[in-house]
Amino acid sequence: MTDWNATIHLARELTDDEIDTTIDALTDFHPAISTSARRATQITITLPAESLRQASTVALTVTADATPADAQPVACQVMTTHEFDKSSGILDMPGDLLSVSEAAEALGVSRQAVLKRIDHGGLLASRVGKAWAIPAGVIHSEE
Repeated sequence: MTDWNATIHLARELTDDEIDTTIDALTDFHPAISTSARRATQITITLPAESLRQASTVALTVTADATPADAQPVACQVMTTHEFDKSSGILDMPGDLLSVSEAAEALGVSRQAVLKRIDHGGLLASRVGKAWAIPAGVIHSEE
């Protein structure tokens, strides 16, 4: 059995309430939810599977079951967790993540200003549970 990561792009952006419901439904798959470059929600989950085919099928099925009917998956990328970590730069990253408050303090702006930047795609961040995680390296390049 191998661990796989699947990033599923939805047809539209989810509301905060829909995100909360989706996170709850996907808890067993350690979901991270963010907004894609095309302003739609993307969900990354981790799951064990015997093959790429099985991982893809499970990822699409559980995501479709966890999301509203009008926000169904429109694209899916699946790879082993090791490949996902390599392609995301996670293996090379020191791992420092900041909260919205920490990012605001580092940038010298309000918490609301950071949330606005995230919402408008001006600041890279991922939803981890119900909180935002911002790579520290992104903040340092903004300063």
